[in-house]
Amino acid sequence: MRNTILQFLAGKNAGLYITSGVFLIALAVTPVSAIFSIILFITTALLFSGVLKFKLVDSLSDLTPGSVFVVDGVKTHILAEGEKGTHYPVIWVGGGHGEGLVMFHLHEMIRTETRSILFDRVGAGWSDLSTLPITIESEVRHLKNLLETAGEQGPFVLAGHSFGGLFSLNFAHHYPDLVAGLVLMDPTPPVNVSILGNLSFGRLMQLAPWRALGFHFGLTRVGDPEIDDKTSDFYRCLSQHAEVINRNSLQPKSVIAEAATFRAAMNNPFDMVIGQGALGDIPLRLLLANPSAEEIASTEKQLRELLELSPRQESNFWKTLNESNEQQVQLSGKGEKVLAPAGSSHMFPYEHPGFVIDHVRQLI
Repeated sequence: MRNTILQFLAGKNAGLYITSGVFLIALAVTPVSAIFSIILFITTALLFSGVLKFKLVDSLSDLTPGSVFVVDGVKTHILAEGEKGTHYPVIWVGGGHGEGLVMFHLHEMIRTETRSILFDRVGAGWSDLSTLPITIESEVRHLKNLLETAGEQGPFVLAGHSFGGLFSLNFAHHYPDLVAGLVLMDPTPPVNVSILGNLSFGRLMQLAPWRALGFHFGLTRVGDPEIDDKTSDFYRCLSQHAEVINRNSLQPKSVIAEAATFRAAMNNPFDMVIGQGALGDIPLRLLLANPSAEEIASTEKQLRELLELSPRQESNFWKTLNESNEQQVQLSGKGEKVLAPAGSSHMFPYEHPGFVIDHVRQLI
């Protein structure tokens, strides 16, 4: 039942259907209560004006930068540029459940040297939402089928940031023959999903249906745009695409897809790649943030206050997190760990894009 409601809210016409329903109720109660009927007609007018605003904004997103293919019955967007056959092609996978454009600055830097691929995960960017639930297995299979449909030939180097790093690991686990190497940029540790999943994603999952509903009536302020800080390196690297990325992130399907992805990962931790050597000898570069001592102390303080941990619990938490990073390196017999430039945060792919490109070049 829950997935049925979420699937309905993710559709482009949910607001129109709800408005029509209110209008029909208003007609039905007119003979019984004129005052109540008038209130409903006014409500219908307000809702319809919101729907028109949503439809107008949605129409601005019709022009795609790449190509759209129907894969597994779902319209899916992919942008592939650069000459084929020069080096191993690179697939960029952004953080969260973001669209491909969030990695455009890196794609732009490497596309003159090899084939470079951006794609929108189901429900993100210009890709439609698939049937819920979304699972790790269904998502990586969808990417495989998308690449085949688009005529892109591997093996590929997958470069994933944050949750996109976790996605990249699992793609390699399912389809090792398609993966020449992995560059993981501060990938989400499994502990963040299995132990801290509700803390990390709980609010997002709870608000997703309400945000989707609000978007249908033009209330984009109930959501959080992907790039909300114009002083950040994130914005600096993607300023030419920031408006489009934000508009796409404030779509009903986007918030529903993101919440569904996090929920599936949290509820099914054993779907993720586990175990030393699970990826064989696929070359793996684990690029980790390298924050300053002051930033580390600030993060520890915030976590301590947020979780109200005892000193012993706090120590166990950081040990678990560090061990999780080590476990990711050991997934491959050719795994190695590299620290990003000093002072870099989790967002180092935007703070130091040249550092990332250098490591991708070395693998391709």
